Amino acid sequence: MYKYRCSYCKVETTDINGLIENHKKDCTYRKEQEETFKKTISQKSHIDVNQIRGADETD
Repeated sequence: MYKYRCSYCKVETTDINGLIENHKKDCTYRKEQEETFKKTISQKSHIDVNQIRGADETD
């Protein structure tokens, strides 16, 4: 059976199992994904709670 690998760190996809954390620490793909995640989280942390709930909802 042919085994697929990450084209950056060469870890087999069966070892990666869909998790960024299972790529090597110095993997370019992992670094890019972690940076994108950090940017997304920092952007979402500035959203007002009323924007998430909907301004017309009441408690």
